[in-house]
Amino acid sequence: MSKSRVHEPDPAWLESFGARMREFALIADYAGGLQQAREALKKWPKNFYVRYQYAKMLGDGADALPKAEKKKRKREALRVLAPLTRSLYGKAPALRLGVCINFYYQSEDFLGMARYGRRISRAGDRHGYYALGVGAAFLAQSRWNGHKKTTARSWAQESLIAWKRYDLKRERYYFAHYCAALAAGVAGKISEGRKHLNSAARLSGKPKTDWEFADALALLEAK
Repeated sequence: MSKSRVHEPDPAWLESFGARMREFALIADYAGGLQQAREALKKWPKNFYVRYQYAKMLGDGADALPKAEKKKRKREALRVLAPLTRSLYGKAPALRLGVCINFYYQSEDFLGMARYGRRISRAGDRHGYYALGVGAAFLAQSRWNGHKKTTARSWAQESLIAWKRYDLKRERYYFAHYCAALAAGVAGKISEGRKHLNSAARLSGKPKTDWEFADALALLEAK
């Protein structure tokens, strides 16, 4: 075994670590995921996948924090993600997609995410619709809050179409269903939005009144 391989985690451990990270994400336990990702990072600070999961848990968990701390953690997540986006050659397609989507999300570049989703969906990758669904939903919310209602509804409709093409019913991650609820709220499709929000709550194990769903719920109840 070469010296460089000694400093890489065992493939079986890495697979187990990834499964644990997915379970933390599925129930929105980013604090628990971050704790384990931070411990893994201490052992394997140069491993691509460990660094990616650490940045993801750090950035996603930051959404629940006060503005200053959120900004600080998002910056740290981006410092980890940025060099990863330049080292994607040879990585598995799902990993490349995850790194790119997270870079766009943590930097709040939702237009970039939507364009990225359009591009890879045209290349035949259904996960492009995931990126487009998320990016367009947040663009719709931003335009709606900026009183650009026509543009907001256009983005919302694009998000909903993307989720249908992605086949959202197969998705276990609550966040995708929350994004669909957000888009439906902007589009004025209340019944559809409530179904998506119910799915998000059920999959995350959290009530619809949880802080993370507040903006979508407000849109749906205002109609």
